Amino acid sequence: MPPEPQDQHSGAGEIDLGKILLPKKDGPSVDSAQRINAGALLAQELGATLAEPKPEVVPVLASALTPEPLVEAESSDVRNLQTYQGDVERVVQGKHVSVVSIAAAEAERRSKKSLEIHELIEATQPKHTLRTVVLIAASVLLVIAAGVLVHYVYVFNAPLPAGSPNAAPFIAVDGTTLVSMSQNTTPSAVMNQLVQAKKSVNLSLGLIAQLYIQTPATSSDSVTQYVDAPTLLAALAPDIPGNLLRAVQPVYLLGVHSFGLNQPFLIIKVDSYEQAYAGMLAWETSMKADLSPLFAYTPAPGVRAQQSAGSAQFLQTNFFDVIVENHNARILTSADGSLNFLWTFLDRQTIVITTNAGTLREIISRLLQAPILPLPGK
Repeated sequence: MPPEPQDQHSGAGEIDLGKILLPKKDGPSVDSAQRINAGALLAQELGATLAEPKPEVVPVLASALTPEPLVEAESSDVRNLQTYQGDVERVVQGKHVSVVSIAAAEAERRSKKSLEIHELIEATQPKHTLRTVVLIAASVLLVIAAGVLVHYVYVFNAPLPAGSPNAAPFIAVDGTTLVSMSQNTTPSAVMNQLVQAKKSVNLSLGLIAQLYIQTPATSSDSVTQYVDAPTLLAALAPDIPGNLLRAVQPVYLLGVHSFGLNQPFLIIKVDSYEQAYAGMLAWETSMKADLSPLFAYTPAPGVRAQQSAGSAQFLQTNFFDVIVENHNARILTSADGSLNFLWTFLDRQTIVITTNAGTLREIISRLLQAPILPLPGK
């Protein structure tokens, strides 16, 4: 088939396309696209969004992103703002100290200041710790114990003022007679002194005086001493049972009751009722002899004492049980049966030794009244 004739009017065969089109340019690679300057990219975006792009923005931003070398500030009359950092820099440069030493000094200063504040707060607040309370309580107890000890020593060694009425333990008295007993005296000498003191008492009927026994002062620097009950009983009765002597308390009252004749009596206190009662029963074999002639008494003929059946025979002594002033008493009688010696427990701590029921009645009556001025230890 013959080739088709070309259109003479199109001119296609006459145009050279290679001469008309521009040569193809090489596009940017991936690596080059990633290396686009950030400042230029920012400038392009700003230029695309602004209606009238300002060319000076790009260099300003680019210069802002690019670090510039530090330039020494020109001197001016305006003083720079003083800061803690500036102070530190000047100290480091001027005194050649390290930043570490400055930090350590600052930390030490703050620590001292905090400690001072804490001490001030503690000083203003009261301290009531357990240790403080215990120490205070212990101090109070020690002071109380010392006071009790001083009181005990003073009271049991204090002499009784001469002639002071009513200054006696247990009961009120109407007079006082002083008896001086030397330390190395014999039982007979002590007894003679007591008998003379009993006879010297001159009181109206029914009144009572006490015989206050003391040891004399041996020098100008010493003082008289109160003779306690164990010392007096040991001096009067060397063979007194030991269990009784150990049970007797120091304070006692040896007195004289004006009842027809001057009637003697002795009031003692004991610590143990059982021990003292057994000791008194054991002492019955020599009690009347040990206390004579101070407790010797011959009553006028009167009412015979009613003996309890079998008591004297059981104990093998001359004492027997009788109810005297509603108290169970151990008594001795004269040949006609009249009571002439007795002892009894008024309570579980109080023993009375006397010669007649009238004196015992007066003692019981006065015991119901509080003594005006108690003597040693009471």
